[in-house]
Amino acid sequence: MMLRIDRAHVPQGLIRSAKTYTLVLSDDGLYFLHVGPAPGMAVRPKNGFEQGAVNFALNRVARKVKEGEERLAAASIEEWAMGMRSAFYVAEAVDQFRRQEDCGRRTEG
Repeated sequence: MMLRIDRAHVPQGLIRSAKTYTLVLSDDGLYFLHVGPAPGMAVRPKNGFEQGAVNFALNRVARKVKEGEERLAAASIEEWAMGMRSAFYVAEAVDQFRRQEDCGRRTEG
């Protein structure tokens, strides 16, 4: 079984920038594969010049993500997970996560 989610965004923090990941759940475990930057904070441009600057930045981010996804398609998932900003969690660790419908329920025992 393999489940894949493309363009999962992690928002920016106080120190780190926003990032885009591809998530792959396989029988081996869960892969977090960094493919590029993500759009940062939402801005409200006040005029056409500012809108042009925002569009330029968003197009640059989209281009970098597309290039990252193309490189990921050519590489193996295992190799990509060894790179910077990517991670792999073995299946035993993933089994400890709760399913969505179980969240918020208190388990006795």
